[in-house]
Amino acid sequence: MTTANETKKKIGAILSSILDLSGVSRINSANALDITKTTQSSLLDGTGNYGIDLCINAAKMLGMRFDELTSLKYKSFPKNFREILLSYHTFINSEALPSLSAPPTYRFAINTLIQNKELEEFTEAGKIIDKLMKLYSYSSRPASISNDLKDLDRTGEIESVKSPKKRHHYLYRRARNNNSSTSVEIPFIPSYIKITQKLKNKVDFDLLYKMSNLLLFLYTDRASGKALLRNLQVDITQVNVKTYIYPLVEAGLIASDKDIAISAKEQQYYITETGIDVLNLDN
Repeated sequence: MTTANETKKKIGAILSSILDLSGVSRINSANALDITKTTQSSLLDGTGNYGIDLCINAAKMLGMRFDELTSLKYKSFPKNFREILLSYHTFINSEALPSLSAPPTYRFAINTLIQNKELEEFTEAGKIIDKLMKLYSYSSRPASISNDLKDLDRTGEIESVKSPKKRHHYLYRRARNNNSSTSVEIPFIPSYIKITQKLKNKVDFDLLYKMSNLLLFLYTDRASGKALLRNLQVDITQVNVKTYIYPLVEAGLIASDKDIAISAKEQQYYITETGIDVLNLDN
């Protein structure tokens, strides 16, 4: 049986991995969650006495339900997940967007150069910095880039040789055995993000959360419009049908029997195959 401490460590490990993949620094993710650096360290290390609400908020920040975060069954995310994540926060008009969209970590930026095939030949660290400044408009020249380059060298993502012109300097390029671009594994996209990718119009997170709950409710069985609104604990009105149900119909996530003899509140709704897919219940 998995203990609470083991679960915390697993959550911390996967959060760290996704933040690294997204190029979000520890300080920027702490600001996005509106927590201190100390609390952030506890969350990512899987230590401390933080509450489950923090884990739920962290999952929300990454566009997923808490049960998705704790399932830990997915293995890879799209290589452009940073772009996908920022699009999600833009779509829901998130207060976390300014922190998450700050210039990415240097390690992430270097990996972007590798993926864009801009480090095919041995290059001086100074010229790599120039490329990063041009690509991401950092407010100051990165001072610690040599450490990131050495780390990437140790993990086999880049390779280095001593500079023939400058003592104690090295040149770097993409490792010739770097086959990261050949992966055929289907990437995982979190459910909240998938829903926003289907919706026609922007929503805030509260509305997105309720829409996700409607999909989960319909996953078990079809239900009337009244039952869906009752499940959300909102008034059973035509306005709420248009607010919570119609956008899901327009997105192709749910459908109805389309019985013209009865009102939208009485219609029977069911989840579509597309709606099932966005829930990630099999991941």
